[in-house]
Amino acid sequence: MKKLDGGELRGHHSVFFRDNRMVRKILEPQYPFIREEVELWKKRIEVFYDHLRRLGVPVVPEHHVVINGDNSLIEHSTDGGVDFQELLIQGRITPQQAVEEILAAIAGVLDQAKPQVGIDAQPAHWCLADGQVTYVDYHPPYYMEDGVPLVGFPQPAEADRELNFQRHYSPLGIIRSLRFNIVRLAGKEGETAFCQAIKDYPTLAEQLSLLIVEVIRQQPERLPEIIAPWNLERVNDLREIAMFCYPELVNPVLQLTMVDFRISREVRRQRFEEAKQLFLQHC
Repeated sequence: MKKLDGGELRGHHSVFFRDNRMVRKILEPQYPFIREEVELWKKRIEVFYDHLRRLGVPVVPEHHVVINGDNSLIEHSTDGGVDFQELLIQGRITPQQAVEEILAAIAGVLDQAKPQVGIDAQPAHWCLADGQVTYVDYHPPYYMEDGVPLVGFPQPAEADRELNFQRHYSPLGIIRSLRFNIVRLAGKEGETAFCQAIKDYPTLAEQLSLLIVEVIRQQPERLPEIIAPWNLERVNDLREIAMFCYPELVNPVLQLTMVDFRISREVRRQRFEEAKQLFLQHC
C-alpha cells in the first residue's frame, strides 16, 4: 500500500450512479483512522450536505455515507448525473453555460451575510442530470463548527485553515477558484465567459479587478519589485496577476501553486517560489 508521510492510505470513495450505471467515482486518500474519527468524518459530510441543500445548492437527491470494516468510507448516490467537467472538455457544453450554471447554483452560498458554509465550485465537482447541475463533492465538508471553519479531515494547522477559509468560504475566494479552473480547462474562451457572467455580481467583479488596478495599471514598472516579497499567503494574488499578464502561464502557475495541505507547507512554499520566479522571468 502507498505511504504518505509514513501513514498507510485508506480510501474515501464517492460513487454516483445513474440509470443503474456508475457515472462518477472519487478516491480520496487519507490517513488510517480509528472508528470514532471515521464516525465524526461521516457525520460532518452529512451535515455539509444538509447545509448546501438549505442554501439552495442543487445536491444529489439520495446521498449515503457508509463506513467499511477497514474504517474507510464509501459515499454514494443513486442519481449523480454526467460528469460536468468532462462535458465541458468535450465541448458538449460551452464555457459560458458552465460558468452561468455554476454561479446560479451557488448563489445561496455567495449571498451569506457572514460565511458559515463554504464550497469548492470548480467544474470537476458537478454533474449534469436532466439539464440541472448537481453538486457531488461533499468531502471535505466546508462549514463552521463551534466557530472553527472545517477545511479537511484531519484539520490542518491554523495557517492552512485560514488559507483554505479564504479560498472556500469567502465569496471572492470561491469565484477565484472557479475562474482559475474554467480558464485552465477552456483557455481564453473560459476567461471571456467568466468575465461576462461575473457582471451579474458587481461587488465581486469590483473586488476581482481591484488587485489588477492597484498592482498593474497604476504601477506596471514596479511589478517585479511588488511581487518579489510575496509569500505563500499571496498564492491567489499571484495566480490572478499571472492570468491577467501572461495567459500562457496559467497552467504551470496553477500546477505549482496547488493549495493542498496534505502536501507539506515547506514543499508548497518551494513550489510557490518556483511559480513566482517563472512569472518574474516574463516581466
